[in-house]
Parts: sequence; structure tokens; C-alpha cells
Amino acid sequence: MIPEITAERPLVFYVDATIRKHVLTCGVPEAEAWAAAWLSGADRSLEVVRKTRTLVGMAALTQPSLRVTEWAIGTADMLCVAQSSGGADWVAVSAALSMLNLIGDDLEG
Repeated sequence: MIPEITAERPLVFYVDATIRKHVLTCGVPEAEAWAAAWLSGADRSLEVVRKTRTLVGMAALTQPSLRVTEWAIGTADMLCVAQSSGGADWVAVSAALSMLNLIGDDLEG
């Protein structure tokens, strides 16, 4: 289900919910620490997002259950790209929405 982006529920709402659900307690200490920093607003840098995504992606090669965790981090990656262009990068927004749809969570709650 592709989430409906509104003023009350912008893309960041869904990205944060996905990170909270799939990364914060994923079992990879570095990813969990990144998720806590992301959710608190302490570090939302694209560089750290990409390092964390790469780390989890490598772990997912031997632990396929981490693939959804990597996709969740990917939504943050695309959000950072979209925000760096003032929200005008519709390709990044579309990619983030596609990843959220692929994950398939009901994040409306």
C-alpha cells in the first residue's frame, strides 16, 4: 500500500515509522544505534544513512531477514536526497514511496 502523503502526514512520518518498526530492534547494533540517532534527530545525514545501509545490505547477504531492514534504511536515503533538493526531487520521493510499498506495512496508525 502506497501511503498518502499529506501536510499532516508527510513522507518523513512514514519513513520514521518504518525505521522504528524495522531498524530500531533489528539485531544489528550499528543499525540500531543509527536508528536511535535518526529518530531523535541527532543525525540525519545522508553519509551516515548510506554507511548504515551498506553495512546492513552486506549482512543481508547471509541473513535474508535483514533485507526489509535495508529497504527501511533506503527510505531514509531517498528522503535525504529529496530534502536536499527542497523536496523537488520527485524521483527520490517516488523511490521512497516505492520502497514503503514494497515493505508493505500499514503505517497509518
